[in-house]
Amino acid sequence: MRLARPSLRLILIAVNVLVLTLPLAGIGVLRLYESALVRQTESELIAQGAFVAAAYRNAFHRALGETRDAELAQHSVDVKTNSDAGLRYRPPVLDLVESRRLPPQPDPEPLRPGTRADDLAYVIGQDIEAVLADAQRTTLAAIRVVDYQGIIVASTGDDRYRHLLATEEVRLALDGVATSRLREKAERPEQHALDAISRTNRLRAFVATPVIDDGRLLGAVLLSRTPANIVQALYAKRALLTRAALLLLAVVVFIALLTSRTIVRPLGRLTDLARRTARGDSSAIEAIDSGVGGSAEISELGAQIADMGRTLDQRRRYVEEFARHVSHEFKTPLTALRGAIEVIEDHGGDMSGDELAGFLGNMSEDVAHLQKLTERLLVLAKADMARPRAAPTIELPAFIDALVARRNDPRIRAALPANDQAPGFAAPVDDTVLTAAIEQLIDNALQHGGEVNRICVSVERDLSHARIRVADDGTGISAGNAGKVLTPFFSTARESGGTGLGLTIAERLLRNQQCELRLLPSGASELGGASFEVVLPLIPAR
Repeated sequence: MRLARPSLRLILIAVNVLVLTLPLAGIGVLRLYESALVRQTESELIAQGAFVAAAYRNAFHRALGETRDAELAQHSVDVKTNSDAGLRYRPPVLDLVESRRLPPQPDPEPLRPGTRADDLAYVIGQDIEAVLADAQRTTLAAIRVVDYQGIIVASTGDDRYRHLLATEEVRLALDGVATSRLREKAERPEQHALDAISRTNRLRAFVATPVIDDGRLLGAVLLSRTPANIVQALYAKRALLTRAALLLLAVVVFIALLTSRTIVRPLGRLTDLARRTARGDSSAIEAIDSGVGGSAEISELGAQIADMGRTLDQRRRYVEEFARHVSHEFKTPLTALRGAIEVIEDHGGDMSGDELAGFLGNMSEDVAHLQKLTERLLVLAKADMARPRAAPTIELPAFIDALVARRNDPRIRAALPANDQAPGFAAPVDDTVLTAAIEQLIDNALQHGGEVNRICVSVERDLSHARIRVADDGTGISAGNAGKVLTPFFSTARESGGTGLGLTIAERLLRNQQCELRLLPSGASELGGASFEVVLPLIPAR
């Protein structure tokens, strides 16, 4: 079962649609960009946390005053860390691919009975809480400040005086370790208005920063915010992306129209004309020659199809003419044979031996003629179907000299160039084919030239071709027959057994060797008879 093949138009439409969807499909693989957005959010939270921690630490310094060293121990715990020494740059570490995603942050828990926040941390928390709320309107980050016990003393929410010890980031920060985590967002029926812009993202970045002063932990700052996702980033650039999409759509439409005009339509017209050419419509060849449009390759394809159509048309006409000639050539001897057989069947018993022998002799001649005709037709078919092949290089003067010597006929002589001119007569021709063609020209002169006394085989050259001429001093070829001598089955010597295929076979053999056989005009030879010329390509001299 033959599978259906898509049309070129469908393929081009599919390619254009693919080109159109590639930018959209690329959005789905922009995880790297989303990771950059997460790290950007983490960097912002780290910077905000550093400022809040510095503000909290300075507030402690102002509150303690001159009694700072004595009172600090009452409001802090000792931690083993050197994070407050020298530069404290903290690079972002969160990544959508590599970072572990934790469950939503546990809710702050109520304080146990008898537990209370640090008094100084409580006072400082009240002072900075308004600043945190005001900053949140710009940063959109949720901020909580806890004392050294993990109790919230300042918050942008309504969860003060609860503790965050169940949160891993806070526990690590209270041990003096700054940390970042990526958590799933908790589903909340009522979200703060500031979170509305981030509802499409299912993740939230958390950053915990310890507040340390001289090796003493004063507390910690916990910040969180939902990172912008790729949809939000694209939405922010929606005007630019819309213009880009419209431009891309215009480019795709232009490409579709261009390919339709330069490829699809010309190919469709060329296909239709080729179909008409295959049906034998000669007007289609003229239409192809007038041009089908499209690219240079399609134009070249059209020219090749037109040449093929002309070749097929010529071949069709040749086959029709050839079949007509074959029918005619076989009909005459077959009719004679049938008549002779009927006469013998009806009157064979009344015939004398001489009469019967005469009939049988005529039948034998007709059979011989049919056999010779059949053999020549097979040779002609092989010559017609033969494919050109690489042939050895032959030196023409030496070749002709050897051919004439083999004939050993005093009527045949060779006219060769002088020895100093002989080099450079090399031709890439099959010597067997060239021998058969020259032998046929000589035999044709002996058979059809009347009383031929001289035949001259000569060779000469010009810049790119060699010419072998076979001339005789016979009666020549009349003007009326000059245009027919290379036509199959044309012969002026049928009485002597001529089939009219000898010159045709020679012409076909030479044509397959990229050579040409010509009948020269009357008087072209000083001998005065018929003169034929074989034109061969020469190998350029080095």
